Amino acid sequence: MMHRKRLLLVLLSIPVVLIAVVVGAVLLVPADKVGALAAERATVALDREVRVGGISLALFPRPAVVLEEVAIEGRHTKDRPIATVRRVLLRPRILPLLARKVVVDAIVLDNPRLLVEIDPAGLADLPLPEGKGEGGGGGVAGDAAFLIRRFEIRDGRFAFRDERDGTALRLDGVNQRLRLAGEVSAGALRQIELEGRIEVAGLSAVLPKTLAVPVENLRLTVDHNAVFDIAADSLTLGRLAVTLQELALEGAGTVRGLSSPENRSLSLQLAAGPVEIGPLLRSLPAAVVAKLGGEALPDADGRVRLRVAMDGRLGGGELPAVDGLLGLDGVALGAGQGAVVTDLGGDVAFSLDSVTTPGLRGRLLGEPMELAFKVRDLAAPVADAKLNATLDLGRAAALGLVPDSIEAAGRVGLDLAVRGPALEPARGEVDGVVRLDGVRVRTAALQETAVVESATLAFEGRRLRGQGIAVRMGESDLTVDLDARDWLALALRDSSATPRLAFDARSRLLDGDAILGEPQDSLKYSQLLFARMANRPVGGRPVEEVADELGLGLPPLPPAQIDGRFRAGVLRRNGLELQDVDVALAGTGDRIELTGGSFKMMGGGIQVVGQVGMPTARGDSTAAPQYPTVLSFQVRDVGAGPFFDTFTPFRDHLTGSLLLAGTARIVLDRHLLPVRESVSADGTIEVGGGRLINWPALRGLGEKLGLAQFDTLTFNDWTGQFAITGTRITLRESVLESSQLRARTAGSVDFSGALDLGATVELSGELASRIRGELANRITAAASGPDGRIPVGVRITGPATGPDVSIDFSAAASNAVAEAKEAAEAKARELVDDAARKAASKLLPGTDSLTAPAIADTAKARLQEELKKKLCRFTKC
Repeated sequence: MMHRKRLLLVLLSIPVVLIAVVVGAVLLVPADKVGALAAERATVALDREVRVGGISLALFPRPAVVLEEVAIEGRHTKDRPIATVRRVLLRPRILPLLARKVVVDAIVLDNPRLLVEIDPAGLADLPLPEGKGEGGGGGVAGDAAFLIRRFEIRDGRFAFRDERDGTALRLDGVNQRLRLAGEVSAGALRQIELEGRIEVAGLSAVLPKTLAVPVENLRLTVDHNAVFDIAADSLTLGRLAVTLQELALEGAGTVRGLSSPENRSLSLQLAAGPVEIGPLLRSLPAAVVAKLGGEALPDADGRVRLRVAMDGRLGGGELPAVDGLLGLDGVALGAGQGAVVTDLGGDVAFSLDSVTTPGLRGRLLGEPMELAFKVRDLAAPVADAKLNATLDLGRAAALGLVPDSIEAAGRVGLDLAVRGPALEPARGEVDGVVRLDGVRVRTAALQETAVVESATLAFEGRRLRGQGIAVRMGESDLTVDLDARDWLALALRDSSATPRLAFDARSRLLDGDAILGEPQDSLKYSQLLFARMANRPVGGRPVEEVADELGLGLPPLPPAQIDGRFRAGVLRRNGLELQDVDVALAGTGDRIELTGGSFKMMGGGIQVVGQVGMPTARGDSTAAPQYPTVLSFQVRDVGAGPFFDTFTPFRDHLTGSLLLAGTARIVLDRHLLPVRESVSADGTIEVGGGRLINWPALRGLGEKLGLAQFDTLTFNDWTGQFAITGTRITLRESVLESSQLRARTAGSVDFSGALDLGATVELSGELASRIRGELANRITAAASGPDGRIPVGVRITGPATGPDVSIDFSAAASNAVAEAKEAAEAKARELVDDAARKAASKLLPGTDSLTAPAIADTAKARLQEELKKKLCRFTKC
């Protein structure tokens, strides 16, 4: 006979052997001897060492044997036991033994534990005894009949694990009641009748060759009435009732060639229904519901039918063919008038490796819907589905399917075909169209309703195209053309593919204040920026706390190749109006480039280009994101007063026309605020035809010179070169020229407002004549220059709000600028070296590849050359 037959004979003969040995010796042999004898016989039968921790015997009121702590050892003594049983109760009947009948009132196993493992070499630790004879000679010789009226398992746990492919099966809370009856003739079993029930509180399985997702904690009950015909080597299931959760299946079947894996076959038919679908869904375990994407499944009505037929080989690595059908009749998801899907009907056919339906038809939110799909290879599912439906957004909102903070109306038509691996949706492909018809959306963040009168999105495999998608928001408008490839990776934030996105967005008017609402807080980004650079709180709170409250920052962005352009006639936000906006963007996966940006504001024009390194390029998801940034900028003919009042703390002191050009390298943190040590910038600045008004340093100079009401200075040009390193601004040299004076200045200004400036101020004769007192004599004695101006050395230190101003009429005054410049540049070099060390270690990861943008460099250089020429009129070049 084959292994399985011998194993079955051995397992069935063990109770008979134990009962015969125990009962036959109960009157003559001590309990410890009986235990040793029972363990010895079981060891021979199983070809594994069997240990019995203890045994007790009783004759009254009925004979009983109790074995404690039974264990079957593994292949090696150092292995853990294959199986353990906390307690085994045998309750035999003595008198039938005299007639060669084995009658057992009860065999009860308390807390049995069994773990069968197959190692990577394919060896199982389950004992398969060899050479016991054709009839399973380890059993009872001669003819006999046996009846086990109650074989019971209480709270069992059985597990199987195959290390070759990761297959695992676990049964928890197993309870079984079984009645066995049969005959032994000439030492061989002829027939066994089995009737009983098995209850499993939790069935879990990992079947990588069959199912892509694990099964967890399913309830299972099996009622059966079967006959095992030893001679025919077959098992006939006269009745088989399987209840999985709330689904009860009834059927019958036959297993042939039971003891021979090469010849074994199964024929089984099961059917259920029609049954109510609601109780079935409610019976799903929480773990299964969670895998379906929610805390609870929606209410459901309707009925389902299920038919399953299994037929074919079962053994030798083969499984029988499965032919099943799930029928849906009048299924509704949701309750009453709130049902999302109604009147859903159709058949779903399934087998071991596929699930398919030619069409499920019903209504989605009251509109006709048709769904057809096929899923192949359930171990690594590949789906092919078609959906034709219309979404009524208004009804969806009324049913609470849209968040309360969103108002929605209109219709979205879906005519889509989807195909691809279900577990890797980013590799899928979509064909078809999505049509938007009168779609209106308003959220808590939008003060105006976004309206799309009509638009079509075309899906072509992994490509998504949309032309002329027009959105109205009050008086604002936005029209977008887009072309996205590998768009699913972008939508699912999947990094396995790099999406490519091209877009062209244009607007006549985009009023951000009307759309998003004017900010409730008067704080502006520039105020937070300067507070960060000055390392001071905002309103008594840390800058980071205020930035969090304002929601500053970028969401995580997947790497993408971007080629886009945005144009707007007028763009308004935070009270600032930009005209003729034209911005071009490019993305390379690890950075976003502003390849061209220009707009007009405050009477002038601004050009800016730059690069922003994305943290996703570094693959560090645990660290706080940082954005290494490089910018080149040019500001021409912008009103200096509005510009400085809007973007800097230097407010209400300056008027004129501003020209500014420079380059900056910065690392921005998660709030898009600069990391102080990372800031490095340089450039040139000119303000023409303006006035300095009520500037404390100017007022302090007037007080030192004894000039009354010297708080306003009208100038022709104020030109300079600057550099920023960390928190310090270095003025390499600047020249201010007015009819009253000419000033050459150098030194440094800290973002906290600390001044350290040296200047040579050349006073005009008219201004010098206004000086009275002791200084008047010194002015008269001072040597004037070729143009009659009188040089005065000035030193400005201390806080910008109340600086300390000192003057010097000596010959050394002419060196004041050079000394201040040298000191400031020495300090700047020190700061540069320190910042470079810190940047190399932690502040600028990945910025070596970021270079200053070349675009607009020509314009910047031209402006810098103009400013340099003006400087050279007053300094040696």
